[in-house]
Amino acid sequence: GHADGMDSWTQMDDKADQAGFAMACPQSMVDYWGDTQWNYFYYPYWPGPPPDDTGFLQQLIDTLQVTVHPDPSRVYITGHSAGAFMSYRAAIDLSSRIAAMASVEGTIFGTPFTDQRVAPPAGGPVSVLILHGDVDTAVPYCGISPNFRYASQDQTFDYWAANNGCA
Repeated sequence: GHADGMDSWTQMDDKADQAGFAMACPQSMVDYWGDTQWNYFYYPYWPGPPPDDTGFLQQLIDTLQVTVHPDPSRVYITGHSAGAFMSYRAAIDLSSRIAAMASVEGTIFGTPFTDQRVAPPAGGPVSVLILHGDVDTAVPYCGISPNFRYASQDQTFDYWAANNGCA
């Protein structure tokens, strides 16, 4: 998808105006096939070196801190599908800068079937909201996708429970 589509799809800009919070909808880069895609853990299909999307999001947060002055303890990130994957990565890589994240139809990592890596540890706790339907065929709720190895929702939940010290 595209940043402008996310805004119109969620109507979150209207909610931001009503509730008095700031929001930004960043745009991802184009992958090997010409599709917009985020560089989540461990998306391998880039025409050249993978983009530093974590660095980009950190710069965006820094810029917004200077221009909009949000409460640093109330910086949240969310995304749908690949954006949800990237929200997980940002929450892990930028755990000292992000208070909470919400994933809609995503998971913590995706790898080709021959790649057995899992997500690295986060630097600190992050509040997490996971929204995922159990009939999603692209990123299955549980089980294995026919095209890619995605972390199940149970694996994702267990990762964050352990990271955040939840029993």
